[in-house]
Amino acid sequence: MQLLWTDTLFASLPLLVLLTSPAHSDIFTSSEKLQLLPVREEALLTSLDKYLETRTDKPTYLTSFLAERTAALKTFQQQNNTFHPNAAFHNIRLFVANWGYVLQSYPDFNATLGELGTGLPDYEDYVGALGAIVRLQRIYSLHVRDVCAGNYSGHTGPPLQAWHAADVGLQAYKNGHTQTSIEWLEYALSQLTDTDQQENAQAKAHVLTTLANAYRQTNQGSKAQELYLECKKLAPQAPDVIQLEKDLKNTTFSNPVTNALNESAHEGPTLWDQFTDCCRRDKFHTVSALRPHHVCQYKPGFSVPSYVTFKVEILSLVPAASLIYDVIYDEEIQVLVDFAKENLGTARIGNDNARVDLKSRTSQLSWVHDDQSPVVRGLSQRVKVMTGLEVEQRFPKGPSSAESFQVLNYGMGNMLQVLNYGMGGHYNPHYDTYARDVRPLSTHLQPAGNRIATVLFYLSDVEKGGSTVFPRAGISVAPRKGAALVWYNFEPDYNDVHNLTLHAGCPVVIGHKWIANKWILTYGNTFRRPCGPSPNTTQLELEAIVTSPTRTKLVTSCVTDDVTLVMIALSVLFVGGNVRASTLL
Repeated sequence: MQLLWTDTLFASLPLLVLLTSPAHSDIFTSSEKLQLLPVREEALLTSLDKYLETRTDKPTYLTSFLAERTAALKTFQQQNNTFHPNAAFHNIRLFVANWGYVLQSYPDFNATLGELGTGLPDYEDYVGALGAIVRLQRIYSLHVRDVCAGNYSGHTGPPLQAWHAADVGLQAYKNGHTQTSIEWLEYALSQLTDTDQQENAQAKAHVLTTLANAYRQTNQGSKAQELYLECKKLAPQAPDVIQLEKDLKNTTFSNPVTNALNESAHEGPTLWDQFTDCCRRDKFHTVSALRPHHVCQYKPGFSVPSYVTFKVEILSLVPAASLIYDVIYDEEIQVLVDFAKENLGTARIGNDNARVDLKSRTSQLSWVHDDQSPVVRGLSQRVKVMTGLEVEQRFPKGPSSAESFQVLNYGMGNMLQVLNYGMGGHYNPHYDTYARDVRPLSTHLQPAGNRIATVLFYLSDVEKGGSTVFPRAGISVAPRKGAALVWYNFEPDYNDVHNLTLHAGCPVVIGHKWIANKWILTYGNTFRRPCGPSPNTTQLELEAIVTSPTRTKLVTSCVTDDVTLVMIALSVLFVGGNVRASTLL
């Protein structure tokens, strides 16, 4: 099939296909859905074979397509590259281009598919896959040549062709990564054959125009002018070539030496530097380099009598963060994942039904409530024993003390959140708490207060990437199946969110990542985790005070007057200690 091109589309995809895709399926955000693509294609090929049997005329294109894809699918399954980024990219592109062409060109075949023909990867998934490759290359400092060869830090997979690299470069430019786009587009142009350039002259002109604009924006005027002249020879009437000429005339280029001196004046690592440095740490780095406040201990649970002991690795004192080993078992993990698979949806960022920003987070999530299974309810109780915090879910009868589990496949109060992260799955640096001026409390959380603590369960190991990092604290934690990462989101005096709890999920390079979050709320925990006796109290010191036989030291530093103390005392009498600190709302 000959490729068509327009300046609003990528260089390597047919125009016909890109005009289909009425809805976004978010395939690229879930490794679970990516893993199922070969299974779906096998079913589609079976349906196509049956369809051809019913036709007296055998369309040559369909017959050839069936034979080629059957052989290619068999090879792919033998290579077992399901979780390699380039393999995921090729799978998504295959559906968007080849299968998209088949389904649109043969509507009678499409009509026979029913549900099998819905929810297939679309144009937005292709854009997401390109962005994922850009993200992996930038964060892990990979060479473009290596990525195109399928080599991700020693993990090999299928290569990318020249036009694929051009598409990655075009997407990098659209995402604002100008220098990265230069690297990709220069490499793509160097790999184009004479035949490629002759058959797709307009596509090459579009790539050259984008590259010229990238050089123009990075103050490299002579290079931009040189590329413009080349574009003009290929497609003098192309709108973007005409626009480039105007932009070059209106651009004043500065002295490169002066520009370099100005840039050198900005000293010190940025948040991006800290984030990428933490993500690039290998899971086998020495403990001293990875976790400077490292302490390991066996710690009794918060139960009377204490019938269980946990293996705890204290990662940091400030902020208070610990990794607790072997606290969720394979059978429990399977229950959470099974619940999540039934209802995976794209992870949202913000309040209530706010629209998700896929540049900030690429994962799929599902909420799992305590009342959905005795296993889930038991896991919540284990969180209570691990942390000493109340986790009871009372909604809708009253405010809850914890949100449900959120299970993510990288994917609300009183739910477990299960996450599954997909191609290059990540979550940019963020706080879990809600802030008055930036991120107001969601409606369903207002009666229960803010998220005072986070418990993050690792439901899978990850072959490469996917660490949880605290960039400002220099903490990097590689996923370890069965472990739970626990941290407190506020400073011990609870006057403000702890600045060092800013954290992120690094992109998954190879493998798939499942995690489950449990956020613990203010309601019911005011005296289980009160304010410290002084502004300098650490969370570990506070924990020692809470577990002490004599708790007379629990005079909270955030209580400033006797009237407030009286109000708290009355609240304890009437609501059994379920006080919600006003400073956390």
